[in-house]
Amino acid sequence: MKSVSYIKIKELSEATGLPASTIRYYVREGLLHPPVKTGKTMAYYDESHVRRLELIKEIQNGEKLPLRFLKRTIEKMEHEHMDVLSGPEKTSSRRDAIMRAAISLFREKGYENTSIGDIVDLARAGRGTFYLHFNNKEELFIECADKIFFAMYDDVWQEIKDEKNMLERIKKRGNAFYRSYPQWKDMMNLIRGAAVGRGPFAEKLEKVMHQIVDPISRDVKKGMDQGTFRPFDRRIVAFMLMGIAEYISYLLHEDPSFNPDDVYETMWDIIQHGLGRRGAGGLS
Repeated sequence: MKSVSYIKIKELSEATGLPASTIRYYVREGLLHPPVKTGKTMAYYDESHVRRLELIKEIQNGEKLPLRFLKRTIEKMEHEHMDVLSGPEKTSSRRDAIMRAAISLFREKGYENTSIGDIVDLARAGRGTFYLHFNNKEELFIECADKIFFAMYDDVWQEIKDEKNMLERIKKRGNAFYRSYPQWKDMMNLIRGAAVGRGPFAEKLEKVMHQIVDPISRDVKKGMDQGTFRPFDRRIVAFMLMGIAEYISYLLHEDPSFNPDDVYETMWDIIQHGLGRRGAGGLS
């Protein structure tokens, strides 16, 4: 299956030579299909948007044609299968639209609360089109899982990136993970279950795990370089921190009797200073 490469509006503008304001206008007027929304101010576009904008430019041919003319011309070309979305590429665009809708809904509502009906309605596709590309909702989820997990943290990526103290950065990663844990848990359990004994899904799980753990591993390496952390195998530390984050989040979400501040204080104290007493049992 072909994976979709997502870009921001700035990159789409550079790729097509059209101002961002013009692209947004085309979306509002229905000339361009909506992007994947991952937050109030964050949206992602893909190759199908590039193709559509190139088609619009080709039809205009340097002239400012009336909007109704553009719409009518594009609709006619699509109907006659003559545009850049014809044949296999048109079929691919339908599949991409379904994936864009699924990513947005899975992120917003979670896997269990998203139905195939929700997905095809948002994608403006029929159920027959859905089943032409995917056997069921699980298969669709697995196909776009890595993009869903990436999109879950769009609102905090920049804040995390701007933090120069690696311990504080890892804390911010942990806090962001805790907030997203209810959605993360359901979707991660699904992909883990699907990966058991199933080649392509096992590869997707590995990709998702790398996506989650590799940034932590890089932060640990930077912390060692800064002298903030003692030298260890950074991959072991990264997986250990991820395991702690997952089970601490489970504890806090499943047992409200625990005070989050107390749990965090204990967790970070152990991470920074260890569990054993100095001088006890051979520890120094």
